Formats: sequence, C-alpha cells, structure tokens
Amino acid sequence: MSDYSVTCTLAIASCLLWTWLVVSTPKPMITICHVVAAKALLSYTIRPLVSVWSGGTVLFGGNVEWASYNWGLLYQFGFDCSFICAYILVYRPLKKARSVAIGVGWAQATLALSIGLLTLAIMHLLSGGMWLPSSRTQAVTTLMVGGPVLFRIAAVTLSGAVALAVAAYFSDAHRRWWRGASIALLALLGLILLYQRGLALIGFLVAGWIATRRVRLGSAQMMGLAVVLLCGVAALRPVAQTISRGLVSTTDYANEYAVSRSDQPTFQETLVSYTNSYAWVDVWPVVASYINDHGYMGGSGILNTPASILPFSTRWQIGATTTGDRLNYYYYGDRYFSTQYGFNVTLPQNIVLNWGSGFIMLGIIPGFIVGRIDTWLCRLKKINSWTVFFVIAAVISGGFVGDWGILSYSLGYLLVGGAFYAVFRRSSVEKRRSSARRLSVRRVVGRGATQQALSVEK
Repeated sequence: MSDYSVTCTLAIASCLLWTWLVVSTPKPMITICHVVAAKALLSYTIRPLVSVWSGGTVLFGGNVEWASYNWGLLYQFGFDCSFICAYILVYRPLKKARSVAIGVGWAQATLALSIGLLTLAIMHLLSGGMWLPSSRTQAVTTLMVGGPVLFRIAAVTLSGAVALAVAAYFSDAHRRWWRGASIALLALLGLILLYQRGLALIGFLVAGWIATRRVRLGSAQMMGLAVVLLCGVAALRPVAQTISRGLVSTTDYANEYAVSRSDQPTFQETLVSYTNSYAWVDVWPVVASYINDHGYMGGSGILNTPASILPFSTRWQIGATTTGDRLNYYYYGDRYFSTQYGFNVTLPQNIVLNWGSGFIMLGIIPGFIVGRIDTWLCRLKKINSWTVFFVIAAVISGGFVGDWGILSYSLGYLLVGGAFYAVFRRSSVEKRRSSARRLSVRRVVGRGATQQALSVEK
C-alpha cells in the first residue's frame, strides 16, 4: 500500500469515527463535542484528502517524508478514539429537549460592544495606528505596551457581544431585531479589523446555540445554518484582505512559506493554502523532525503554558517557552522571534512532544471534561451573561484538544462573564429592592387614605 493510500485510509477512518459520534448524539443539535467533530472533519479528513489530491502539498515541513505525515494521522486517530470513549461514558443528555429562560438584556450586549470598541481605540492610540491590518507587519500583541492583555479584552468582548445580542433579542418581548443586528455588525467589523475570523465564527456559533434553545430547528435547517456560517466565514477572508491591502497577517503568515512546486500554484495547492486555519495535521511532520533532532521536552513545554499571556521575548528571557514556542522557533528560526507569527500546536502534538507517543491515550481526560460540560449545558434552565461567556470559552478551547495557548482566551471569557454576571445581578437585585420599596410605600399610603376616609364618615 502506498503512502497516499494510507493517508486516505486514515482520513476516511477519522471521518467514520466522528460521524458515528454525531449520529449517536443527535440531541441537542449543537454541543461542544459536535464542534470538536466539525473541526476534526475539516482537519483530519478533508485537509489530508486535499493534500493527497494536490500531490503531497503541505504548509509546513518542506519536502517532508510522507511517512511522518501518516505517523501523525495515526497518533491523532488513537487520541480521538480515547477522547470519544471517555465522552460516551459520561455524556448524559436529556431525553426531551428543554426550553430555557434567557436573562440577558440589551444593556449587557451594548456594554460588551462598548468595551471592545473602546479597547480598539486605546490600541490605536498606543500603537499609532500600527495595529490596523493595512499597517501591521508583526503580531498585534507586540506593537504596544500591554498588547497581549488589550488584544484579549477586545477579542473577548467583541465576540461575546455577538452572542449576547442574539440572547438579548430572544429575551426582548418586542423582538427588536435591528438592535441585535446593529450590535452584531459593529462587533463583526471590530473582529475583522483584528483579523479574527475564528472568533467571529465562534460568536455566531454560540448565537446559534442560544437560538436552538428557544426555537426548534430541524436537521435541514441546522444544515442550512451551518452552510451560512461557513460561507460567512469564507467571505470574511477577502474582506479582511481588502482592508489589510494584501499585507501578511497572523493566519496568513504560513502561506509565505507554503510548499509550492511552481510560480503559478495549482487549484489544489491554492485550496491547501486557503484552508490553513485547519492545518493541524500539517504540523505533524515538524513534530517528527523536532523529536529526531532534539528529543522529548519532558513536560516542560506543557507546564509553561500559563506563560503564554506574556510576550514571547519575555518568555524567552525567563526560560518559560511553551511547546508552541519551541516548535515554531525550531521551524521559523529568528523570524518567529521578531514577528511571533506561527502555527498552533494541538494537545496530542503537545503530549507526543513532551512525553512521547505512549501517552497518546491521555485523550480520555479532555473527553471526560467535555462530556460533563455538555451534560450540564443540556440541563440548563436559564441562560445569563455568564452562561454565554462560559459556552464561548468551552467552544474556543476546541474541546481542550487544540492549542493550549488558546486557553488564556478561555480564561478571559470566564473572567469577563463573571464580571458581567456580578454587575448585572447586583443591578437586578437593586431594582427588585427598589420596586419592593415603592410597592410598600403605596400600600402604606393606601392604608392611610382608607383610615382617613373612615374617620370622616364617622
């Protein structure tokens, strides 16, 4: 059997595995695990098949030995099997769908949008406009003081505003759709300027999750919604490229070094380059090369993950580089040090790089966690602002099987969601107390008027 035949076999096996899981868990129609399944389908089925179709084109690794590509697919398949087994064991959905109450108002959505836009304004002032796509030549987080924090605040609040706007719409008795549309479009514009298509997709995905809790959608309608979301994200790319005037961005940096065998790339090569957001499988040859040259990291790369909120230069100076830092520096060299543009490293790649392939069955841990989260979300009785941010945090984590550096964003969503819930819960409590005081005053006044009337009659 040729190497390409092995690739096709593993890609189809991955497709059958995740399709079986989705068919086995049809309700509710949108869960965290379903999001993981969709990403796996794009990354480990469609992506490898397109690479084979193009004659072995990959984004990373140069003229790699195709056996290392298949080696990565095989270990990824083993990790996915352990993940799914753990998930099936703990996932307990309700037999009948439950309609939930929504406690999100327009004030929450407007506040999230305002914080996001204000943060963009601060970034503009601190960077002298260099954060804009048309002027950006390196990662946004390196262009200003506090860049990593400001970038995360803007990304978290703007993507959260999209989902909060939809939640507020369903909570509004008058169904003022134009409010929700205005907030969502402004937030989308901010995310386009940040070149965060993925966060825009997640915001709309969570919005769809909220909608399914209030409106019953059939399978055909859900498929249509998925197609609309995918087409919308595809349309965001040329829009963002127009704004950026063709300059390189974070997600497009790898295209500059993509493998190409001619000055005029074929359609297949263009398709491979265009789908770089799901190029996780293309990183496996780099993983194999790193292990051959440097061996395993012994767990230090994973333990340094919390330091990902710091600039790379700081992490380098204090010796707290993550697995992704080391692998990207190994591949890009000093270019990564100066620009911090690079590829993501998934959890199974982290495990193999740090401890070896013998620990690939640790996929049971994220599988168990995602199963418990989906069970809890299925049994929700009310959606509030913290719930919305929690769901976004769970979705952006990629089921905890993607790049662990992204977990700093998940933490940001949880913190912002907790702050929103605390502020607006206190506000609602004060409103109830004020309403109770007004009611008691009316009762006292009413009693006084009654007593006065009785005395006059006497």
